[in-house]
Amino acid sequence: MSELLTLYSLYSDIAELVRTENPCSPSVPLLESLDDGKTTFMEAMNSLPDGYLYWAFIKVRKYIDEDTRVYMLARIMDPTQCLRLYIDIPDLTDKEQLVLEESFKDKLPNAEWELRRGIVVRTL
Repeated sequence: MSELLTLYSLYSDIAELVRTENPCSPSVPLLESLDDGKTTFMEAMNSLPDGYLYWAFIKVRKYIDEDTRVYMLARIMDPTQCLRLYIDIPDLTDKEQLVLEESFKDKLPNAEWELRRGIVVRTL
């Protein structure tokens, strides 16, 4: 795929990427339930659970544009998942880092303290 997918891409295009990246995933029934051939990725994201968005971000982030990745990250409400992405994904953009930082800031004080002290180190 040469062109990055956007918020306005059909959800079916992104669902196909997810199926390709992990065809045995238990999320395949969820993918298929939302795949009507007309829904955009932005519309679908509003009804996807945090765990799915977290997993999908890891699997398909290289195929979607930055605005879509930022929108996707902003939809993840679990501060622990946001912290995991912040620590484990080495090539986050400045916008992506900011969204993730805002998601866990002041919600995980021990983890934030460990990050500041260098006890927990980000993958870079």
